[in-house]
Order: sequence, then C-alpha cells, then structure tokens
Amino acid sequence: MKLVRESIESLFEVGEATAASYDISYDGILKFWKNPDEKDWHVIGYSFITEDNDKYIVTFMPIGKTQIIDKKIFNVRVDFNREGKDPRESVNKGRMFKVLSTICKIIKNYIKRNPHTFSIVIIPGKTESGKETRFNLYSKYIKSQLPSGWRTTVLNNPEAYEHESNQVFQLVNDEKFNDYKAIKKSE
Repeated sequence: MKLVRESIESLFEVGEATAASYDISYDGILKFWKNPDEKDWHVIGYSFITEDNDKYIVTFMPIGKTQIIDKKIFNVRVDFNREGKDPRESVNKGRMFKVLSTICKIIKNYIKRNPHTFSIVIIPGKTESGKETRFNLYSKYIKSQLPSGWRTTVLNNPEAYEHESNQVFQLVNDEKFNDYKAIKKSE
C-alpha cells in the first residue's frame, strides 16, 4: 500500500514533465526604441491561445542599460498574462499546469534563440487578495523544467524591479554569466 501511495503522490509533484502544453507563436520584436544611452532596446514577444480562446502574451525585455552588447541580450525580465486582463486576476479554469508548461516551453525557445542570455527574472506578482502564492508554484514548477546548466535563485532586492511583489526569482546560467563578464572586461 505504501508503494502505491508514493507512486500516486509522485504523479502530482509540481513540475512533473507530463503536463501538456499549448502551441506557441513567436511574435518577434513587439516594441523597439532607443534608450538615452543610444542603445537599441526591444521587447520580444510570444503568444499562445487556450482551448477557450484566452490569449496569453509572453514578453522578454532587457533589464538595465548595459545588458545589450552588439545586439546580444544578456539579462531579461519575462512577463506573462492573459491579453487585456489584470495580472492579479485569478483564472481558475483548471489549466494551471498546461499554462506553466507552455511558459516553460517559451522560456526554452527564448534561450535557444538568444544563447547569450545568462539571466531571466520572473516576478510572479500577487493575486487579487494580495497573496503571493504564485511565487512558490511558479518557482518550483519552472525550476523543475529548466534546461541543463540553469538554476534558480531568489533575488534579495525586488525593489530594483519596481514591482508590487516582494518576491522575485531569477533563472541563472553561471557559464553564460562568466562569458558575459569576459565580454564586459574586454570593452
């Protein structure tokens, strides 16, 4: 009986790899502008549509003015939300793992398309009731789906990201970070 219970419990671990995902669309550059330091900035977008036509927009935006060198993006923030909806709004349609699986698929696609990125910041945000329950779920799920060489860490200075949440986590690739430091040193 113990073996059966442990087997069933393992089926429901956060981030288990059997969750299906939605088809994704790479939408390319959604916004483009010059910052005051005359560096090119752009937001890269993806999207997907659920079975009941909720459209999710997923964006990757460079963080900090020194994070783009020779068109290579090193440090980004990823945001995702249903199009036209308040990010604090709870969906509660029973698709949580399918949506998170799709977010992970998009993050992996972004990493593949932008091989110099060493850091991806995720700010789960609070729910309508002000709780930060999404932090634990998102960080555990995404951590279990990371490509080889990536790890998660909790950021101690979330104020730097000008967001109402007190909890921010980051996906980091130390090997790529060391490459970035070498590039910065040679400038």
